[in-house]
Amino acid sequence: MKKVLLFLSLLIVFVLFTANTYQIEDEIDGKALYKAANCAACHGKKGKSLLNIAPSLRNPALTLTQRIEIITKGSKNDPSMVAFSPKYSKAEIKAIAIYTMSFVK
Repeated sequence: MKKVLLFLSLLIVFVLFTANTYQIEDEIDGKALYKAANCAACHGKKGKSLLNIAPSLRNPALTLTQRIEIITKGSKNDPSMVAFSPKYSKAEIKAIAIYTMSFVK
């Protein structure tokens, strides 16, 4: 009986600790990642560069899929837009892209 209780206790502890290590995609804060990745330095806080040094993220023609691809792989047309896939996960990149969709007007 003691072994069963010990096993169940260890199992509960394991589940509680591992449950907190995985982020659910909906819980990832795209806005915080946009800030952490320093996207605003080129694209501005609201997706439009004050100095026009980067493309506007307010462009409604830029789809979510395109945004994810550019953030993941970088820009073929602009070498200053580097790939973020080595630093961020697919879910984090998607969260950033979704956040940038909020700039579209």
